[in-house]
Amino acid sequence: MDIPFEQRNTIDWNDIDLVFDFIFEDRSIAQIISVMDRTYYVLNLEIRCLNINNSHCLGSVPQILKWLNFRQRSVEIVLLDYNRPNDDEFILILESLKITRTLQMEIHPSSHKIKPFDPKFEMDYLWMKGGRTNPWISLDNIMTFDCIHIDLGCFSFTSSDMNKYLKAWINGCNYRMEYLFLGLRLLDHEILIHGIEVEEIESSITRSYNK
Repeated sequence: MDIPFEQRNTIDWNDIDLVFDFIFEDRSIAQIISVMDRTYYVLNLEIRCLNINNSHCLGSVPQILKWLNFRQRSVEIVLLDYNRPNDDEFILILESLKITRTLQMEIHPSSHKIKPFDPKFEMDYLWMKGGRTNPWISLDNIMTFDCIHIDLGCFSFTSSDMNKYLKAWINGCNYRMEYLFLGLRLLDHEILIHGIEVEEIESSITRSYNK
């Protein structure tokens, strides 16, 4: 692709998805940043999606994030593949990036427990796979999330925990939320609805819907 020098940074290619894959073992971070800066300057673009595998860039995450946060205020989509080589870098990604649309995390099974911190998620879609042995996301954390779609996989919350959450949700927490999935153990119905006004539907009632 040949773009005349005088037309650099004047072409609006925002409707076109450009994908650049770099292997961190083959190129230095400085080389990658240089190539991407020149390319995005010529095409007048911002980085829309960041796909990070921690094991591929171990030790380089702070430099990558510093560069990205300097060149733009936010990123739309972050795909995070976490093999748990470094909790500090994992936490730094979640705390320092402003993600506007989607955060998708895949946390691989391990006996290592992610150290506790206080995640603040404010994006439209939050999705996590794995991490079931690591209660680093608490119910109090979930109550503070500002997301439309929350899918967090398996947790060990009890009936009392979920009763507390339902009461908080009724009173206004997660006000933007339209979908929540938590993989839970079998809950006690009476404990779950204790102190909550509910409408009991008779099991004999059937409903049919026209397509």
